[in-house]
Amino acid sequence: MKEAMIERWFPVNEVNIECSRERSFAYLPPLFILHVWWARRPLTACRVASILALTPYEDLSVEKRRELLYRMGFRGDPIDAFERRKRREKKAFNYPVAEKINPDSDYFRNKMKEFLGKEIVGADFMAGGGSIPFEMIRAGYDKVIAAEYNPVAYLILKGTLEYPVKYGEQLVKDVERYGKVLVERVREKLREFYPPYPDGQPTSYIWAKMFICPYCGAEIPSLRSLWLDKEKGYALYPEIVDKKVNLHVVKVEEIGKIKSGKKGEESLVRIIEGKFKGVEFETKGFEVNGKLVCPNGHVIESDQVCEIHKQSLVQKEKFYSNPIRLVAIVMENREYLEPTEEAIKAYERASEFVLRNWSELQQYIPTGKIPLGKATESVLRRGLTRWTELFTARQLLANIEVVKTIKEIHQEVFQDGLKRHSGDENKASEYAKAVITYLVLMFGKLLDYNSILSRWHTSRGVLANTFDSHTLAWTWDFGEFDLASTSSSLSWTYKNVLKSLKGLVKRIGNADAQVSVLLGDAEALLANSENKYDVIFIDPPYLDNVQYAENSDYFYVWFKLILKEVFPEAFSAPEVPKDQEAVANDIRHGNQKLANIFYERKMESIFRSIYKALRDEGVFLLWFAHKTGEAWIRTIRALLDSGFSIRMLWGVRSEMEHSIHVSGKAALRTSIIFICRKRSEEARGYIQDALKEMKRTLSEKLVELYDMELPGPDFLMGAMAHALKIASDYWPLKDPEGKMDKNEALNLLLNEVISEAINFHIRKVIPQISAVDPLTKFYIIARHWYKDTVPYDDARRLSLACLGASELRDPVEELVIKGGLGKIMSERADSVKDKVVRFLSPEERYKNEKLFKLEPKPLIDYIHKAVAMLEEGKRIEEVASILSEPGISICEIIRVLETVLPDQTGKGKNREKTHIRTLLYTICGENSHLLLSPPPRKEKESLEKFIG
Repeated sequence: MKEAMIERWFPVNEVNIECSRERSFAYLPPLFILHVWWARRPLTACRVASILALTPYEDLSVEKRRELLYRMGFRGDPIDAFERRKRREKKAFNYPVAEKINPDSDYFRNKMKEFLGKEIVGADFMAGGGSIPFEMIRAGYDKVIAAEYNPVAYLILKGTLEYPVKYGEQLVKDVERYGKVLVERVREKLREFYPPYPDGQPTSYIWAKMFICPYCGAEIPSLRSLWLDKEKGYALYPEIVDKKVNLHVVKVEEIGKIKSGKKGEESLVRIIEGKFKGVEFETKGFEVNGKLVCPNGHVIESDQVCEIHKQSLVQKEKFYSNPIRLVAIVMENREYLEPTEEAIKAYERASEFVLRNWSELQQYIPTGKIPLGKATESVLRRGLTRWTELFTARQLLANIEVVKTIKEIHQEVFQDGLKRHSGDENKASEYAKAVITYLVLMFGKLLDYNSILSRWHTSRGVLANTFDSHTLAWTWDFGEFDLASTSSSLSWTYKNVLKSLKGLVKRIGNADAQVSVLLGDAEALLANSENKYDVIFIDPPYLDNVQYAENSDYFYVWFKLILKEVFPEAFSAPEVPKDQEAVANDIRHGNQKLANIFYERKMESIFRSIYKALRDEGVFLLWFAHKTGEAWIRTIRALLDSGFSIRMLWGVRSEMEHSIHVSGKAALRTSIIFICRKRSEEARGYIQDALKEMKRTLSEKLVELYDMELPGPDFLMGAMAHALKIASDYWPLKDPEGKMDKNEALNLLLNEVISEAINFHIRKVIPQISAVDPLTKFYIIARHWYKDTVPYDDARRLSLACLGASELRDPVEELVIKGGLGKIMSERADSVKDKVVRFLSPEERYKNEKLFKLEPKPLIDYIHKAVAMLEEGKRIEEVASILSEPGISICEIIRVLETVLPDQTGKGKNREKTHIRTLLYTICGENSHLLLSPPPRKEKESLEKFIG
């Protein structure tokens, strides 16, 4: 079997830099702005992986490598540009984002056909938002299949992949035309409920949910902060009059900072104009960590708040009816005004209209109950039991008018299509489906931003969407679009969807690919496809990180009102199907253990189905976005048990602000692409044979990886891939003595390889630490590779390597925790909660007596004590006396630390590197022998002299 390029080479640094660029706030690919989806994988990485999976391997000269990158869309040198940006050069990235440039699909299609001798068929059976199949189309695949179990994702995939390829520029023109009709009609129908101000039409409204203190009867506006817009200097001033809280929109200047809650920070401000000019107040709101604090200081616990909220709902089963107060009007250019009487009456008119016409309006609203689930617990426990209760009366009225109008426009598009297609009903119907898809996605964006679960983003002065936290989470304040505005609300969603469609058509509108979007369970769809696909590339959910189906119900119940007859295969059921969803859900499955078992069995069944559907020469790519050791081993075991051989692993990350090396949370956000092939025959072997094979081949592999100039964690990943490749050939690994099962044997092999790889890296990069104590060695390597946070499993394997052990029950505890170097914490990144090791600062270690806990005394402890003393202002001579015990050799370690420690600047950062430099240029300077000479020892006086 010929090797594919991706089995030997992947431009890790270039891809990661470009992934970072495409995910920046200033640039978002059109795919990502079409509609919310809860896992969006970087397109550049998907593209490069899709291309290299079917490109034959060859040795790459510098010129050949540069040419290959150029053909894949890289119009500059990312590494060089990144280094120039670090030096703060202007326009360091003087070339387009790689995602924006289409690859040379003709060239790659020919290369792939030379490699396979046939047309290229690729598939993603868990396609989600569509990143992977989108890039397969751009890469030049002949046939691309994108499948989803979730009907909302199915609709997004239709709009992302199928329709841009099928209808191209004509679709853009008609979506622009009919989208404008939708916006204008809805605006006219609702204008009376959104009155203009003298200075123009508002863009948004900010509301507070109101509570009454059960202890004193005082009003409590449930605002987390009194800021409206930090950048523009607007806040709410709470004027307390008896038991009433009057909230005034004021212009302020910040005069100080104050703490709020466990980790929050608020401001001390002074009002600079108007009636209250000169008044100073704190911007702390009335909500802290889920509790409400009334103006008189009474604290209402979270559970009690939920009960009060339940009792205060007056229009159950209709719309959100807890008492609310309009606190601010947002105008163009982020100007904030106090609500007028007319603005308040306009809302009341909308509420009265909905109540008066409730019977007639019910056909345009989802009247069902919100199902109990992990994603819906937060709203259900506060008494919100129906979908309509997640919207105020006016928001609900806006949704009703959008539903009615899209249904009207659908018939108009169909009639226009009949004229265009000479009476061909099938063509007219299919095209009307395409146009209406984008209008429905416009509506979806409106739903996402215009609910009582949105919130006002005080730093940016914009609405934060309902799914800002990847679940239906409760919010204290909320925002509302003005549907009569020409710059926000439906006008804004229209512009975004149109912009997205234009970008999609520009990228794939002329593609030659045959695109199929399928609806169904991955396992069931794969069952009828044997030996069919050249590449299957999937990005599955992981356990319970995101409840896709439960989240999607929020949109589904509204979309169904429009699309039941348009897409009956997708929008006929009462809610999104969940029985076969590949997630762990303790509510659905009974408990967490049963949920995990369901997920593991489901994923292994999918892997086995993929094995059968893949051609014998095919490549299976698995995007794995979870870093914990348990998840890692579980996935590897499932792949091996399903008959796959793991050929290589590549790391992908999209956060690279300061270094191409992994740092902080970026370590947690590193995804792994598994490169897998079908094992040609059933392999069985002993762990001893696998270890011998590893020792025979590892040195050559490590040299190859080192020559690729990979960052440390990616170098380790490559070494682990080599171990897994060997494990695949001998799987299931057996122990002739019967002391280890296959999983323990696999762990042993991985630990041995990682230990060898770390020692190789030390010898090549920082040979000065080869012979130092384990704690110092761990600290230097970990700080070099991970900055201040190390994923726990990486810390475990690194601890084993530094201790020179093959296995310990808990090597992190034995070395790092007992050594006082750090602490184990939970860190959340991209909605994934992981166990990590976070380093203590030298000052923390010194103050909390965490130094010199191990024997022999670690060199890093002497250095950290010296750093802490410098931070306290001690004289350099006193510090030198501490370092004199280990002697002048400690300067070698200080020099290494000055090289590997990250620069630490800004508020809250410890100044370790600053003090390391002080030590380097003073104590370890030219006359270091004078400062570091140990004090002269007193000679022991003889017994005779003592007696005499």
